[in-house]
Amino acid sequence: MRGLLFLARFEYLRREHGPGMVAAVLQALDPSDRGALRGVDRREWYPFGTLVRLDRAIARITAPGDDAIYERIGRACARHRTEWLGPDARFHSIHGFLSRLADQHPRLHSFGEAVYLRHGFRDGTIAFSKYPELEGAFCRATLGYLRGAVERLSGAPVAALERSCQCRRDESCQFWISWAR
Repeated sequence: MRGLLFLARFEYLRREHGPGMVAAVLQALDPSDRGALRGVDRREWYPFGTLVRLDRAIARITAPGDDAIYERIGRACARHRTEWLGPDARFHSIHGFLSRLADQHPRLHSFGEAVYLRHGFRDGTIAFSKYPELEGAFCRATLGYLRGAVERLSGAPVAALERSCQCRRDESCQFWISWAR
């Protein structure tokens, strides 16, 4: 996983819980993960398992027992990726964004495949497959990311569902997204 994904989570911690929370979460990780994440470079590669353990530490420390935290983490990562669009966000094609997200999957992930399929004017499905490791928390964060990104781009509420999941032995994790504008 590219360092950018870790940096987005650190930004979430700073925005929502204050700068000291980054240090607290890092301290909760095992020494090898903690060492790998000091001085994260957005362009470098890091193990998928390290991202999963970071998300679990964020959940354990900031929202014990609240599984919705993973979607909030994903939404924060969407804000991190789309906020540079500013007020022009609503002028970007949502289908184009989701298609580019699938096409650019190899830029952020060193594994798996992604495909986007447009269904209609305001809905589509993005599918992720061939992940060597499976983790439900990552799927929930992905759902939050997709919902958050499309809400920022459309300026309206979004319906999003994970219709299939590799964690449930499906061939792929398929996320259906529908928006009003």
